[in-house]
Amino acid sequence: CHPVLPNRLSYPEFIPETHHRPLLHAPVLYDDEDHLFEVLQSILEREERPLPPDTLRQMPEPLDWRTHAADYDNLFERVAEGAMVPA
Repeated sequence: CHPVLPNRLSYPEFIPETHHRPLLHAPVLYDDEDHLFEVLQSILEREERPLPPDTLRQMPEPLDWRTHAADYDNLFERVAEGAMVPA
């Protein structure tokens, strides 16, 4: 499996810049319909390799709830204790 996403909206900020156009692998982001076709064709014809599964698993790690749960717990506790008053 290899993600192929549009190079717009919020996708570029979620994909590490080093993976926008990896040196030895197929690109993750495409610019337009023609580029999408080229990327898909190169992957399907095995001209370019997909990113390794371990690399793909690492991409969403900054968004993982386990990364942020303690921060939210602390924030909610401070709000509940009245330490933070909304402006």
